[in-house]
Amino acid sequence: MIAAFFVNPRAGCGIQYNMIGSDSIDLSRCRKSESKIMAVSFLSSIRYEGVEFLTASGQMGEDFLKANPGIIYRVIYTADDDTDSSDTENFLDEAKGEHPDLLIFVGGDGTASVVSQYGWDGPVLAVPAGTKMFSSVFPLNVRRSAEIFNNMKKGGYPGMRWGEVVDIDNDRDKDKPFHMKLMGYLKVPDSENIIPVSKAETDGDDGDELTGCFASSLDNGTYIFGPGNTCKAVMSEIGIKGTIHGFDIVKNRTMVVKDASREQIHEYAAEGRLVLSPLGKQGFILGRGNRQIDADLVEKIGFSRIIIIATQRKVADLETLYFDIPGFTGPIPQFIKVVTGCGRFKLIRAKS
Repeated sequence: MIAAFFVNPRAGCGIQYNMIGSDSIDLSRCRKSESKIMAVSFLSSIRYEGVEFLTASGQMGEDFLKANPGIIYRVIYTADDDTDSSDTENFLDEAKGEHPDLLIFVGGDGTASVVSQYGWDGPVLAVPAGTKMFSSVFPLNVRRSAEIFNNMKKGGYPGMRWGEVVDIDNDRDKDKPFHMKLMGYLKVPDSENIIPVSKAETDGDDGDELTGCFASSLDNGTYIFGPGNTCKAVMSEIGIKGTIHGFDIVKNRTMVVKDASREQIHEYAAEGRLVLSPLGKQGFILGRGNRQIDADLVEKIGFSRIIIIATQRKVADLETLYFDIPGFTGPIPQFIKVVTGCGRFKLIRAKS
């Protein structure tokens, strides 16, 4: 097997700076980007015997491959130190001439958008590592990406499908609604571990009975409200304007931290309850659009203090709730309780 492999070293860096995306961040600030961590995790989990990797220099691929003795690779493109989308396009130019069996990239929606708009029409395996990943081309997590690769290597997942690549029109202003843009399509393995639908354009209905009922049940404790229309509609019911695409911390029914960073959430985690709503259509609870919540936070808060809310319309077609929590080794409940209204809830199977 010949596999073209590249990393977007900027992808996921926005999480450190409490941003929606990473495209506008200077690469020198991205030493701890998620993509670098996920690249190491992916390569350490695959069976690479009989595979030749084609890659780009430095932190766009070579640095990670050479750290794994036994991996056979060849650098086919020399990237700039401050890589950008033009480096991705140039690498794809070189890779296309080598006719690889598979293209593997480590990144998020922005990276997928560049690959799809380039017109890459061969099989693609995306390793989820972005700040936002709303496209229907990403496996559930890096572990599932490695499983898919290993199965493809031994002849599994012969079927492929075209997955939607979407991106948002605004990655800077968290108080403004953003709209999903269809950027193109990528051919990905037809696996149950890749959700076949992209995020819904809207993810809540603030006219539903849920918001009023749940708001009236809030006590004077500490609540960490996640992003999305549903959570912010609950806050609106108690007279607080929340950050649409960020986390807000409420105590005694009063805002104490608006657009909280990961570090600020940690400060309140021991006493707070985390309120989240599934990502529209996809059903992700953690790992898509709310990556401020890391493994340490989940362990500190505990699943007993994570409250999932969703309108009845949203959960009607959801059969599974998904979790992508890099580094989390604890158990995830088999079923998750989702509050849907006054005295109403639905138990939905969980998967990671």
